[in-house]
Amino acid sequence: MRARLLSLAAAIGLAAACCQAPAQAAPSEGNVLAWINWARAHPAEYADMLREYRSWFQGRVVHAPGDETGVATVEGVAAVDEAIAYVERQRPLPPLEQNDRLTRAAEAYAGATGPSGRVGHVGPHGETLMQRIRAVGVLPSSAGEVIAYGPDTSEAVVRQLIIDDGVPSRGHRMEIFDPGYRVAGVGCGRHRVYRTMCVVDFAGALAER
Repeated sequence: MRARLLSLAAAIGLAAACCQAPAQAAPSEGNVLAWINWARAHPAEYADMLREYRSWFQGRVVHAPGDETGVATVEGVAAVDEAIAYVERQRPLPPLEQNDRLTRAAEAYAGATGPSGRVGHVGPHGETLMQRIRAVGVLPSSAGEVIAYGPDTSEAVVRQLIIDDGVPSRGHRMEIFDPGYRVAGVGCGRHRVYRTMCVVDFAGALAER
């Protein structure tokens, strides 16, 4: 890839704007993808955000500012510490491009599983991820999926996936930082049990069926 020469003024402008995190917002397709792309592009800065999050823990319960009740976790700060170390080892990655067909697949899956309270990556009629992606008319060279249940902001959705508390494989975290993915689609909706859910479908190169 050819390097682009930037003027000094442009370089200064990029340096000033490069590390600004996305705005806080309720889970939505655009905001979730913006947070994923920010974490991929700025791993060192994202690790600093995880350190701040770590300071909210009391034992295995995390208390966000103003939250007296707190949220119980499985592993406590151990998973956060592991996530910080993992993220710090990552090289900055290019942003994932939003893909309309993957968005359709993700939205359809959220709509098919959320109202019934279903969880996991197999649909109510046994549909696998690859079958669902092919159903929207594309053939990916590679594909993956992550699903977050319960978070009430887009930032919290991505943080849950990257920390991957209680998931021994840390598969969601690895999907987020997979350098082979080029495009993604996000679908968020209501969940009968966990209130909210967000589905993120990733893919490498896409070919139309």
